[in-house]
Amino acid sequence: MSEEKFDLIFKGELAKGVELAIAKKNIAQLFKINAEKVDALFSGKAVVLKRGLNADAANKYRVAIKKAGALVDLAINQPVQTRGKASFGEAPSASSQVTAPGAIPGTIPGTQSSVPTTAAAQKEASVAEQSSSGLTIAPAGSDLLQPSERAALPEVEVNTSAISLRENDGNLLDDSEYTQQPEVDFSFDEYDLAEPGADVLKPEERKKVTAVAVDTSGLEMGNLGENLAPPKKPAPAPPDTSGISLE
Repeated sequence: MSEEKFDLIFKGELAKGVELAIAKKNIAQLFKINAEKVDALFSGKAVVLKRGLNADAANKYRVAIKKAGALVDLAINQPVQTRGKASFGEAPSASSQVTAPGAIPGTIPGTQSSVPTTAAAQKEASVAEQSSSGLTIAPAGSDLLQPSERAALPEVEVNTSAISLRENDGNLLDDSEYTQQPEVDFSFDEYDLAEPGADVLKPEERKKVTAVAVDTSGLEMGNLGENLAPPKKPAPAPPDTSGISLE
């Protein structure tokens, strides 16, 4: 079973927190291309940077471009009919494609993971048209939709003419907006105040408690100063050691 191959697709997406001008500058230095060709890369159209890369080489491309401030997609390579081809820089000859000793195949010229071979090899950055498969693998954390693919919500005009702001101080409601409770007339003619120290309840208002007969015939009072606890047992006498002598 042959090893699965990937196409490297560039859509001009930026890495998180990277400005467009910084990403363009880094990509230009990475691929050794001029500003016009960098602008073509960031036009928003998907282009294939490389075809038929193995997983290790494709991942090295992705990491190097992400360090430069941009994102690329990895799509499974499928044989398609190429309609045209554009090239950034001179077309590399057969001799320029020979990998220098110690170089890692599939890496981008100008990165720390590659060893420059010739001037033509350093300028090589082939860009082909978009693959007809339409399938790509987006890097983790990237947006799945392009700005042009997002649904444009129509602007809604909200009439705020009836809305006003109050000052910082004061109540939010006017006095006329509060619910008015009707006044209640209370009569206290049947109430009076007792004198200080007087019983608040009348004798007939008190709860009657029935006395309980308790049998105390088995109880008796001790004499004044008498010990109520039972007497303690006397301590045992010390042992008799008269029959013991030391030689």
